[in-house]
Amino acid sequence: MKLKAIGAVMTTAVLCAATSAHAQDKYPNRPIELSVPYGAGGATDVMARKFATFLEKELGQTIVVHNRPGAQGTLQMSQLAKTRPDGYSLGVAGYNALTYTAQRMSRPPFTVDDFTYFGEIGTFSYGLVVPSKSGIRNMDDYIAASKQPQGITYGVTGAPNNIPYATLKKTTGGVFEEVNYKSGLEAATAAAGNHVESALQNPQDILPLVQSGQIRLIASMTDQRIAGYENVPTAREQGYDVQVYSSLGLAAPQGIPEDVRRVLQEATLKVLRNPDYVAFMKTQHMYVNQVDGPAFHQKLRDGYVSMGTFIKEMNIPMLN
Repeated sequence: MKLKAIGAVMTTAVLCAATSAHAQDKYPNRPIELSVPYGAGGATDVMARKFATFLEKELGQTIVVHNRPGAQGTLQMSQLAKTRPDGYSLGVAGYNALTYTAQRMSRPPFTVDDFTYFGEIGTFSYGLVVPSKSGIRNMDDYIAASKQPQGITYGVTGAPNNIPYATLKKTTGGVFEEVNYKSGLEAATAAAGNHVESALQNPQDILPLVQSGQIRLIASMTDQRIAGYENVPTAREQGYDVQVYSSLGLAAPQGIPEDVRRVLQEATLKVLRNPDYVAFMKTQHMYVNQVDGPAFHQKLRDGYVSMGTFIKEMNIPMLN
């Protein structure tokens, strides 16, 4: 009887230990890190932090956001590619850093296939602004200024904001000098302070300064006018065939376990379908397309090909 009792106790202990170990192994059981490719306070940072709060609720775990700006959005992704693929190191993946900027490096630190993706978490809109004291009021004025001997300066965070300038330079003969900043807010503030003659940034970075009268919006640089500023035409409506496309995705290093991938994919899609998240994104002049991980990965692959063609056709120089 004693032997049976001891055996029963041992069996129970083993089962409890196994159950406890399984509970501890279940993902996620500790805080997750989310890296952002640009500085604090900018449009990408604001969006990423809001997305993280929604993802926390779906995963039931804390998400710690880190800003890792540098190298036009590629520094953060190169660091992410080297982290352990366990699902505890995630990153906001910029479409243009992966498809455009990396191609302009002689030794790209990563490829679009070095990561696992869980979805496209937001798509941007863009506006072109000048200091309020500037005499530039539309695209014709802007191009005329670029044809002066000194040309015109523009503040950006890298791609995709600088991509239209390759087209403008080739089609108009204007001179455009790029000045890089770590965040869109920095670039917009530089324009407000007359440190640069223009800036091409997201509405959430520029509109507060437009509303306060420090800078002037002269064109929407996407395919639709900016909400609240419908009186300002797009660049295409003003006769210049340029626009900016940019989106952000959620990524992890390639090689994460399949069960972890499924958890993150499901949680991401739940966030993208959440009406509160969609409503918030609209307040930021961003859009949610509910694109899952594999579809976003394919979009990046297609974009890499089209951007490669664009770089060759425009004779865009290498960065290093």
